[in-house]
Amino acid sequence: STFIECHRLCRGKRTKLGRQMHLAEFLNLEEQYNFSNLTFTHNCTDIRQTELWVGGIALDYLLSNSPRQVPTSKWIWIHSGKSFEDGMGAWNPGEPNRVVQLNLEYEACVMVRPYSYPYSRHGLNDAHCSAVRPCVCEGAII
Repeated sequence: STFIECHRLCRGKRTKLGRQMHLAEFLNLEEQYNFSNLTFTHNCTDIRQTELWVGGIALDYLLSNSPRQVPTSKWIWIHSGKSFEDGMGAWNPGEPNRVVQLNLEYEACVMVRPYSYPYSRHGLNDAHCSAVRPCVCEGAII
């Protein structure tokens, strides 16, 4: 699914306790590393090598609906509105880089992407919101 489709998909799901789900977000580096460790300790090759949508988005993209210029952006979690600043997420090297395509769509949505070979962790990567990838949803369990 695209980022927006994943956002809608997650919001349409509920936990067993009836709580609404949302695209996953990491409240700190420890949560992000725990996610990485969980995916890599299960020895599932598909997950280890897959890019997965999480709930990060460029604030300027969210507010301006595809501006024509690539501005410097603040990155936030779409569900909580919290910023990535102050150690809230570990980007892969060289990210975010806001690459622009010919149709003037720039990278404004966030996925976790395997980093380093052999794949040893998932880091944050900015990507085109129209890219089709699996999503990671989360919801409160208590």
